[in-house]
Amino acid sequence: MSREVGRPSLLNEEMLEKAKHYMIEGYKEIENIVPSVAGLCCYLGVSKSTIYEWAKDTPENRLNPLCAEFRDTLEGIQLMQESMLISGGLSQQFSGTITKLMLANHGYSDK
Repeated sequence: MSREVGRPSLLNEEMLEKAKHYMIEGYKEIENIVPSVAGLCCYLGVSKSTIYEWAKDTPENRLNPLCAEFRDTLEGIQLMQESMLISGGLSQQFSGTITKLMLANHGYSDK
């Protein structure tokens, strides 16, 4: 008989729905210009390490359908950020320097 060790995960349906809400419009509620992982952490009240743990592709997480859905939501947040940075940078709504710096996290470079 095996027993699970450690504290149970905080990831549940409510937390997942809250993450999805952040991606769509919740980031504006906490006055973020663009959605971000840091903003999601503040919105959910959890640490970055917790966010990344939920999104990991591990055997344990593969058994939990919430983890796969959370991983998709986190990727959606990153894609929205990338898209908003490109649009904001091109329209000069955002600082070019900051936009360039943030887009480097999405694989863009100035070559």
